Amino acid sequence: MAFLGIVVAFLACWLTIRFSPHPANDRPNAIQFEMAELRFERSSTLPTGGWRNADLPFHDFYAAPEIARQHGTVLWAKVGFDTKSLPSGRVALFIDYTPERFTLLLNGKEIFRNYSNPEVRRFASFEPTFVPIPRDALRGGLNELALRLVSDTPWTLGLGHVSLGDDRVIRDKYDRAYSLQYLGPQIVNGIMAALTLAILLFWFRRRAEKSFFWLAMVGIIWWLRNLHYSAENPFIGAAAMWELVSISIFVLTIAFLCFTVTVLDAKNRLQWIRLSISGGLTLVLMREGLLASGQSDLLAFALLAPLTFSLSVIFVIATIRQPTAENMVMLIAITIAIVWSIHDMIFLGNMGLGAGFQLQPYASVVVYGAFAFSLGRRILRAFDTTENLNAQLEASVAQARRELSESEAARRTLEVAHAVELERERLMREIHDGIGSNLVTALAVAKKQDAQGWTVGLLKRSISDLKIAIDSLEPSDGDVAVVLAGFRQRIEADLSAAGISLKWKVNAVPPVRWLDAPNTLHILRVFQEIVTNIIKHANATEIEVRCRSHLDDEAEGVLLEFLDNGTGIDETGPVVGKGLMNMASRAAALRAKLVISRCEEGTGTRVWLWLPLDH
Repeated sequence: MAFLGIVVAFLACWLTIRFSPHPANDRPNAIQFEMAELRFERSSTLPTGGWRNADLPFHDFYAAPEIARQHGTVLWAKVGFDTKSLPSGRVALFIDYTPERFTLLLNGKEIFRNYSNPEVRRFASFEPTFVPIPRDALRGGLNELALRLVSDTPWTLGLGHVSLGDDRVIRDKYDRAYSLQYLGPQIVNGIMAALTLAILLFWFRRRAEKSFFWLAMVGIIWWLRNLHYSAENPFIGAAAMWELVSISIFVLTIAFLCFTVTVLDAKNRLQWIRLSISGGLTLVLMREGLLASGQSDLLAFALLAPLTFSLSVIFVIATIRQPTAENMVMLIAITIAIVWSIHDMIFLGNMGLGAGFQLQPYASVVVYGAFAFSLGRRILRAFDTTENLNAQLEASVAQARRELSESEAARRTLEVAHAVELERERLMREIHDGIGSNLVTALAVAKKQDAQGWTVGLLKRSISDLKIAIDSLEPSDGDVAVVLAGFRQRIEADLSAAGISLKWKVNAVPPVRWLDAPNTLHILRVFQEIVTNIIKHANATEIEVRCRSHLDDEAEGVLLEFLDNGTGIDETGPVVGKGLMNMASRAAALRAKLVISRCEEGTGTRVWLWLPLDH
């Protein structure tokens, strides 16, 4: 029952995280900074030059190892904003991840720091930050926020998401992040401590039950690993604490292996335990050697792959031989822990956002609860009568068969989806490396041989069309904002060359569920025709792109608008031109609505494309 309660609680948390709207999506009163200017510099004052742009969040300290080794674990970051983009009320700043110590400057003046004594090594792990911004410190027009980030260890140096806006919106974001990535792990660690204490007390009464000893070791080590979420001033120091946290994952894997071979009563159990301990200690020494040679800490954790693989193989073999509910639950729990650990490595290595916070602390309760469930079931069955035992065994076999059937069906579905994704990637690669490479080569030859202007122009347009076709194959999960972002990357250079500036007002919108690759290509072609017409015919100096949710005849949809400040379209004349007819044809294929008219101000053209959420 306890394990069932834990599972229900985690499912509830997951559903809340998965389907609850993000505050910034519902209330557009906050600026989400997508990029920042960064510089590794030990200076205590804001550097004047040498900045480089980087996407946020930024965790990849090893992206610039030479700079990092030269300047140490100090990172400067700055972002700019216009006061007009802020609401009129109270404003605040939110950062979901910072290293141990940081200082915040507004327009060159310090307004906040999360420490009082720089000599005291403050220790914090994934604790979000909420900072009220004083209105009197803001100036009209452009403002600049700068952060000086300091860490005692290179693998904790970085910067997460940064948002600025209405105090209530920012507070909502902070409360959500604080609960999921900081308070939640502390609660989980408290649960782990209580469960571990209970297992230890049981083992003290029954010393012959070695599986309880190893389960208690798993709990103690996992508790130590998650202790960094609540140890703000560890007595051993921040650097030593991080070293303890890092090494504990190796020791935890060793304890897992020892518990596994014990609870499954594997043959040559003592030999397995000795091999696990010696192999784990060897990997610890190899990790220290890698770190001493300047290699990434993430690379050091890759050494755990052999131990993790061994753990998975042992459980899979045991489940195949004895497909009981206990083995199935433990196998599922181990799989969840491995998948969530890989997620955390991807997240911390700046290779992907994922859930936006570490999942590994929550895996501890899942795994520990699964093991406790397995051991508890064995104890209860020992006190049952033979008749009850037979009934329970029959129920377990039936349950195991159902779960195996469901697991096999899910596996086949995943294999099909994976095959489709691989084929999509293959087609994209072949188009890019084959046709794309030939077109680029032809363009280079044409330019070198001083070919006619129409030839060069045709090749450039062909390359642009090919890029848009490739972009349409990228999975967008129905997010029109993602499609717009990719299109913006393609056209900004052309607009800049034509002397046209781009204003971007794209809000987060619900997913358009029917937006597959062919329909994405239709939309991109419409966008391309709009921009081409503006460049060729409008004599405009500015394009404004808007994206927002919009109801049309009580139907939900996404409204896309392109507005220019050019000469404007002649609404009295007939619709002429193959491009406009193509746009109308593509809109009809999408079951969308296309409206082309003059802007309300009287100058310029407004193109209005409405996409329904459902067909």
